[in-house]
Amino acid sequence: MYVTYRPDGADEPRTWNFRAGRIRESRGEMIERRYAKLIGEKTAAVEQWRMGILQQQSSARRVLLWHLLDLEHPGKVRIEDVDPYRDELEVEASKSELVELRAALENIGGLDDLQREMMLAQVDAQIEAAPDDDGGKAPSPTSGSVTG
Repeated sequence: MYVTYRPDGADEPRTWNFRAGRIRESRGEMIERRYAKLIGEKTAAVEQWRMGILQQQSSARRVLLWHLLDLEHPGKVRIEDVDPYRDELEVEASKSELVELRAALENIGGLDDLQREMMLAQVDAQIEAAPDDDGGKAPSPTSGSVTG
């Protein structure tokens, strides 16, 4: 995913090439707990969080930004302090990420058939519109590759 964060008052945007498939399991557990709490559930799988990001859910986007900032400043960023304006955070997925997510959604537990079909249909539509894996994006001096 290509993530761009342009907070008010910043000279340059922060950008990351986030690879959701490269999150360590321990980090995935942290993400699941934070995401589940924000959406009012007891549990939530990483794939549900990833789908939430693609659906532009505020809670999923907040957890993503928290994750990226916390990787840069371990233990110093609290989810409660991450509250960007909607237009400050842009997230774009590549075709290969969406194809990978689709495969994961086919096998994820905790979803009924209707939920799964709706999510798969949304991912299929996004695959059609997604940029190729290079995203057509030029590297920027503030870019970073984040693997989790």
